[in-house]
Amino acid sequence: MGCSSEKRPLAKNGILDLSDYNFKEKGVIKLNGQWKFYWKQLLSPEDFNKDHIKAELITMPSRWNGMVIDGKRLSGDGYATFTLETKLKKTATPLGIKVPEMSSAYRLWIDDTLYAWNGTVGNDKETVKPQFLPRIFTLKPKNETLKITLQIANFHDYDGGALHSIKLGLQEQIQRINYLDITSNVFMLGVLLIMSIYHLSLFLLRRDQYSALIFCLFCLVIALRTFLMGERMIVFLIPDINWELAARLEHITLYAILPLTTLFTWCLYQKIMSKNFVRSIVIICGVIIVAAAFLPVKTNAYIVVPYQILLLLSSIYILIVLIMAVVRKSEGAAVLLTGIVIL
Repeated sequence: MGCSSEKRPLAKNGILDLSDYNFKEKGVIKLNGQWKFYWKQLLSPEDFNKDHIKAELITMPSRWNGMVIDGKRLSGDGYATFTLETKLKKTATPLGIKVPEMSSAYRLWIDDTLYAWNGTVGNDKETVKPQFLPRIFTLKPKNETLKITLQIANFHDYDGGALHSIKLGLQEQIQRINYLDITSNVFMLGVLLIMSIYHLSLFLLRRDQYSALIFCLFCLVIALRTFLMGERMIVFLIPDINWELAARLEHITLYAILPLTTLFTWCLYQKIMSKNFVRSIVIICGVIIVAAAFLPVKTNAYIVVPYQILLLLSSIYILIVLIMAVVRKSEGAAVLLTGIVIL
């Protein structure tokens, strides 16, 4: 794909100048920078052939939460149109574009052609159908300017907008990075499933090895999270999966990591680790998981930060426990500590 330490071009005032950009030498570029932004307007390419439409500027990628328009601070709910003119070298070489998920439904046109979409875009919660699924497509530029029109609507997630970069490159470059992204996800999923089966077998052979059972569950949780996130493989396999269900599972798998890690460490080093600490973590995370399962998906935005603080503090304590286990020359402690430090 090529690499360069040279500063990559950024869009300014809704225009990205790539007329001197060599994709073959410099590789894929992210369409970052200032896009034009039309709040509470779902505009199609033909709408811009009419009268001048007033636009704001938004730095991409970003959420629109917190932007101030007409004196009002925006929440995550709403809908908008984003536009970008991209100037290219004259070329007959097919280009590829990778469009990440948007929050939480979108339609994307290049010039007058609709190329990509997720879910159903609308102007209220009843008409919007959210979906998270990265997409790639190929196009042959008709002229030296690509006019990108992007509609995004969100009434289901806490954040609204384009949270990840759209990537542009030669067709084979985009296909390559997409292949590598999917392959790495599949490889990780396979490794985690093999490890979970192996540790489940250990537990079935020796029922007193609860650490093996907990590690099996830990691997399954990470595998499910890998399946749900990244390239969203679950949506490829189950295109009609309920968005809210997938979002809840994504949060639940995050909140399950800490109690499983804590229980695993406690099973190995019960004489060192505080039982009250373990009990507290299991209860707190249990409450968080129940909340994530039943409260509106948006509420997870208020849970994630406190959970991350708890995760950080707990990780420090678990690290101290492992160091103490190494000092006491407990079996496997040095290997486990080394692995955690490397990760």
